[in-house]
Amino acid sequence: MKKTVLIFGIFALIATFGLSQEKQEAVKPIRLIHADILKNITQNGQAVQELNGAVHLVQDSLHVWCDKAIHFQEEGRLIFEGNVLFKDTIRTLWAHQVIYYEKTHRVTASKDVEILQDTLEISCQKALYLDDTGEAYFNGEVKLSDQRSHSTIEGDRGTYNDSLGYAKVMDNPVFTERDTTDSIRMQIFGQQIEYRTADRLAIARDSVRVLRGEVIATSQLLEYNRDAGWAVLSGTPKIHRSSEIIEGDTISLFFAEGNIEKVLVKNHAYATMTPDTTHTDRMNWMRGRTMDLMMDKGELSQAVITGQAQALYYPIENGEQRGANRVSGDKIILWFQEGDISRIKVSGGTQGTYFPERLANRAEQ
Repeated sequence: MKKTVLIFGIFALIATFGLSQEKQEAVKPIRLIHADILKNITQNGQAVQELNGAVHLVQDSLHVWCDKAIHFQEEGRLIFEGNVLFKDTIRTLWAHQVIYYEKTHRVTASKDVEILQDTLEISCQKALYLDDTGEAYFNGEVKLSDQRSHSTIEGDRGTYNDSLGYAKVMDNPVFTERDTTDSIRMQIFGQQIEYRTADRLAIARDSVRVLRGEVIATSQLLEYNRDAGWAVLSGTPKIHRSSEIIEGDTISLFFAEGNIEKVLVKNHAYATMTPDTTHTDRMNWMRGRTMDLMMDKGELSQAVITGQAQALYYPIENGEQRGANRVSGDKIILWFQEGDISRIKVSGGTQGTYFPERLANRAEQ
């Protein structure tokens, strides 16, 4: 008896779910694979089919499993409810409710939505897919995760373009990168954060703020690629670390094994730092057209300044202040050891002035 009911249900759905060839050739019929109960009812003068219990439907490459399905035949609209699993060649989606339009393939999902698409895992409270344009929109507790790069983007609202592999999160977005132990390595904030799945490039725009250990960076635009190991800040970029400040028109950071290995500052490059941790009333500085800063285990080891290069530093000997040195030239190279300047080399149009301790304040003039 059960087999007879199932066979009847399949033929009934083929007849009613599938549109005739004359009406619309593009729409393929929806087939019933299984349902415990099938009912034909009328709502507001419209023919409606209702399926209950372990429902499984198929349309071409689309498979849907759910507890309950309602089909509004004239509209070509289906409502899937309860433990919905919606799977096709584009995505695998779980939700409490999914509404599907069989003619346009428009999909809306709501409540505790989870999606696997491309390399991303997406969660939100509401999703809208427009498959004819390849666009998707997400709202409420949006989270995009790329497990390959151990990174996530969270916010209140997001979009995704399937053909471009391009995601965007707005309204309080934050990009979080974790290390292999799942500890937070870096966070990026901005008004809008974009992510390209093909090259795993993250782009943050407007009021950008980056937190990475002791480093705080700000700018109007940030482009970051973890795989390639680089980040570029532009639009009044500034980097703070303890007493150190770095500024310029653009600042590029290069990473190795998760650590900042090099900082390149282009145009109006400027950096300041205290002579040491005990003497914070004075400030060493260096500036030029470009500045190349080399790091060793997170500490500044060398600075190369080119183009109208200038530097002012206050030597410390045996914990005592020893005046000030001001130098300029076409190129200045400074070597650092344990945060202090250990050696300096100036070339091309060299000028230098030493100010004894009693006249050290004049060095800034």
